[in-house]
Amino acid sequence: MLTYFPRLYKDELLYSWFARYHLHSANISPKQTMRDLYGNSNMIAVPDLPTDLLKIYENIQHFDVPDVESWIKNHTFYRYYTSFLSESQKEAVYMAMEKGTWSKSIHLATGVMASSIKDIVYFRYCKRCVQEDLNERGETYWRLLHQLPSVFVCNKHNELLVSSKLLFRGRNRHEYQSIKASNLSSVPIAKTNEKTTFFLTMLTEQTVELMEADHIFTVKGIQSAYKYLLQKQGFANFYGTVNQEKLAKQFISFYGQEFLELVQSNVDYLNESCWLKNITRKQRKSFHPIRHMLIINFVGERINSFYQYAREKRYPFGKAPYYCLNPAADHYHKRVIPSVTLSTCTGTRRPVGTFKCTCGFIYSRRGPDITSEDAFKIGRVKHFGQVWLDRLQLLVTQGQSDYAISKTLNCDIGTVKKI
Repeated sequence: MLTYFPRLYKDELLYSWFARYHLHSANISPKQTMRDLYGNSNMIAVPDLPTDLLKIYENIQHFDVPDVESWIKNHTFYRYYTSFLSESQKEAVYMAMEKGTWSKSIHLATGVMASSIKDIVYFRYCKRCVQEDLNERGETYWRLLHQLPSVFVCNKHNELLVSSKLLFRGRNRHEYQSIKASNLSSVPIAKTNEKTTFFLTMLTEQTVELMEADHIFTVKGIQSAYKYLLQKQGFANFYGTVNQEKLAKQFISFYGQEFLELVQSNVDYLNESCWLKNITRKQRKSFHPIRHMLIINFVGERINSFYQYAREKRYPFGKAPYYCLNPAADHYHKRVIPSVTLSTCTGTRRPVGTFKCTCGFIYSRRGPDITSEDAFKIGRVKHFGQVWLDRLQLLVTQGQSDYAISKTLNCDIGTVKKI
């Protein structure tokens, strides 16, 4: 039975906790530390998604440490890589981390292996965080947040992180490496312009939101939210078809090439394999969290807000009921039309709405409506109806001029003469 184990710090990477145990225990061999933790010297020191953690918990639970669920959710990449996955995928990853089930395919299950976004090369840290740790507790540690691929800025000090000299995937797969003065450097992750720094800070904030809760997203819900928001921003028509050229050009202009290169998310709309095309179509594979965060921010939302649109539908003419635009009816300019019939303009491919009222008045217009005033516009009257015709007859018998009648009934004077 182990007689000592250090306490786990807030936001500490689980790997870092085990590395500090290795340092504190004065174990010469990394394999001895593996035997202490797992009871097996052949286990691998995995920094992001460690597996079979229940074995370690059973060996150190007498130190009153947090439970395995807390380890997985608050001290590993679990929430980061599974937030946008299905419940079955989440469960598979969790079971691998807790009990070692299917542990060899854990990165495959998250979609990380298939992503073009690669791990960070070296462990990262914030110089001010390190100094504060040394002053307060005499040691420092690898923070979970600082190792995530989408985090370039310290969320506490708002400064660019620095790369250490230690490889994130170490050469000795069985060794936990702690943060020491000898493996620190002064090399910043990147030199960036003001615009890029702004978006890097945004990405850090979004990542914090992603890591602070157990988000329940579904693939279908994500697709629906993206479809609605892209329609709302004018990048998709009312059928949901995205104008990929327009989207790509605006996306690049919005973020800038420097930022997109830094976060490994360049866009080429001419390439059928472009991630931006694929993520805005029917999603047949998993996408890296960075890509989701970029889309969500681009359409003006955040991790904690975008999913409210999962069940929203974009109506090119707004929601029913619709206005009757028959000046002869006593319900003129009132919402009495229960539905709209949609079709597509053959010339412009824009939606066309046909509105039919119980008074017999039928009109249509091309959409989508942009402003609230558009709801009161008529593109073409398809049928005037008996109520309108009766009013016309009354005005004629009253001796009103064709011009006056056209003004009263809101139509062309030629229409009055024709009828």
